[in-house]
Amino acid sequence: MLKYSLFFFCFFYFYSFSQQIQVEYFENRIVKNPEEIKKLPEFLQKDFEPNRFGYTLTYSDGVSTYENKDFSVLLNTSTEPTTEEVDLGNGEKMTFVGTFNDTAERYRVFEKKIFKDYLNKKIYAELFINDKKEIIDDFFDWNWDITDEKKEINGYVCTKAISKIMGHHFEAWYSEEIPISAGPEKFDGLPGLILYLRVDAMEYIASSVKFLDAPIVLNKPNYIGRIYTFEELIKNSKTNFKQFENKIEKIPNTNNYKRTISY
Repeated sequence: MLKYSLFFFCFFYFYSFSQQIQVEYFENRIVKNPEEIKKLPEFLQKDFEPNRFGYTLTYSDGVSTYENKDFSVLLNTSTEPTTEEVDLGNGEKMTFVGTFNDTAERYRVFEKKIFKDYLNKKIYAELFINDKKEIIDDFFDWNWDITDEKKEINGYVCTKAISKIMGHHFEAWYSEEIPISAGPEKFDGLPGLILYLRVDAMEYIASSVKFLDAPIVLNKPNYIGRIYTFEELIKNSKTNFKQFENKIEKIPNTNNYKRTISY
């Protein structure tokens, strides 16, 4: 029995490290109050639609990258003026008429580049939280609790696992039919590829899985600025991270209003 277990472990280790896979994911925000979203301009409402923000996981021989698609194609390029009626409260309403000068800066917060070294359990990440942050840290100890629940995702039989760390509840669905311990963003640590994950108001959904024949070289990034750990970043972002806001204020001593939209 010991020989069989050792053989199985060695086979899994060799097989998973020799795989070359490309997985397309969508990162979707789960809208808890749709009525708030409806108050936004129509083109901004699109940012809350499912399957809008795509990312690619590429795994090859024990390393992986996870990067966003080109979000510039999502920019609002219309120069036509828009008309929008906004409820100011207390029975007051106002009609806004104008154009919006959209820039790529609006999508910086969704951009990310993550490199993972599975042999040395190291993660290298480039994230935008107010500005660009570069991170080098150890893999997370997810302490997954694997359940008996199963369902099919994209043609693969998946098993549910849950984790409760850092005050959050993580729900992951992984498939042992794809025996690599990888997943979207920073998530990993299960005996198969994670095809779905949910935490708080975010979900990560695999839309396609491709097995690649040609070898791929994935290079570790070389950071030259300030380096953070995830713990440092979390502490910093608790006070500085921009929360969703859709606020209209009257400018004192004028008949003008200022509208602030951030998310």
